[in-house]
Amino acid sequence: MSYAKEMLDAIEAGQMETAKQLFTQVLAHDDDETQYNLAEELYALGFNGQAKRLYQGLLGRYPDQGDLATALADIAVSDGDTDAALNYLSRIQPGDPAYVQSLVSAADVYQTLGLYEVSEQKLLEAKRLAPDEPVVTFALGEF
Repeated sequence: MSYAKEMLDAIEAGQMETAKQLFTQVLAHDDDETQYNLAEELYALGFNGQAKRLYQGLLGRYPDQGDLATALADIAVSDGDTDAALNYLSRIQPGDPAYVQSLVSAADVYQTLGLYEVSEQKLLEAKRLAPDEPVVTFALGEF
């Protein structure tokens, strides 16, 4: 059994101190795929700090993986840190499979900042790149 699974079991049982200790073991011993899956689970459960730490470690090892930067941007938005979110999103380059999602996420951030024109431009670029993507069409429909 992986340390990640043990950690999730400890969280489910309400054993937070044990979960904290197991998190250290996850960082030291579990493979990257296990850490990625754990980060997703922890974020879904509201453990943003631990998810962020896992994603940051993975991004350090895989700097060209846009999905990691997008996940960190989502956490930054949840934490109210729009500057960090935009910094993470700006790392994602055209051609990356996560690029369209990064444009949609950036549009959301700019909209919350009241920069509606910038938000719309991000969505229009996303629509140009992925004309059949329902999320992009829906987001543009809100303008």
